[in-house]
Amino acid sequence: MERRNTFTTVLLVAITLGVYGLVWLYQTTRELAEATGRKLHPALDVGLSVVTLGAWGVWACFRNAEIVHDELSSRGVTHRDRSLPVLVFGLATFATGLSWLAVTAILQEDFNELADELTGPAPIPEGPFRTPAPNAF
Repeated sequence: MERRNTFTTVLLVAITLGVYGLVWLYQTTRELAEATGRKLHPALDVGLSVVTLGAWGVWACFRNAEIVHDELSSRGVTHRDRSLPVLVFGLATFATGLSWLAVTAILQEDFNELADELTGPAPIPEGPFRTPAPNAF
């Protein structure tokens, strides 16, 4: 799984009025299938999401949240199942439209947690307020 910046992901979904959300759904579902060995069909998920005006996308995100929880739990990681909030915010999208941003944020955080579990935590980048790594010379 690729680790993505949650804020940037949510911002891209908002700026593109949801179009990036379809790209994100495809990419994350494909990565989830590869990481877990489950038989998922990301292109079918995106296609059915478009045809059903988002209803399938809500279910696909709910399913993906359950898969992440199951995978993390099977690895001994204490993880709160957030598939229900994903479902609730997903359904609320049909009333508010903006709730999809919450779904994206919740799910991306879960994907990042799984990515960290699979590859180790992301390194903290050096910056002007961080102590630089010691020089070998």
